[in-house]
Amino acid sequence: MKAFQLAWPVLLIVALGSSPAQDAAKEKDQAQQTATALEAIRKALADLPPGAETDQIKKSLERLQSQLKDLQGRVTLAEADLAMWRERMAWSERMAKKGFLTNQQAQADRARFNSAEIALQKVQEEFKKFLGDPKKRPEK
Repeated sequence: MKAFQLAWPVLLIVALGSSPAQDAAKEKDQAQQTATALEAIRKALADLPPGAETDQIKKSLERLQSQLKDLQGRVTLAEADLAMWRERMAWSERMAKKGFLTNQQAQADRARFNSAEIALQKVQEEFKKFLGDPKKRPEK
């Protein structure tokens, strides 16, 4: 029993398919991509000469910057939701094993975790599309 108590966090990580090191690497890569995109936008804004056409370009670049920050915030929020539901799912499964919760309650938390995981994947795909092909950027 003691071996299981020591190993359950590792089993949970394996079951969920990622490790804290992998999550940190993904987060670092995303932060680097965001910083690179923001720096490119700032450079483009600084290099614009004054004029009517450049005002339109400047507004477009500012809109892109705003969209990028919005997407970054949505990714961060989705990651936080996923982490919260991961903890809740693990807790409810432990409580169900002890008889304090029903299996249906534990399954409901597992379903919420799966939903949060899908929501994060959706936002991350949107983020990748935004950083990738300009034609695939979501319109607001």
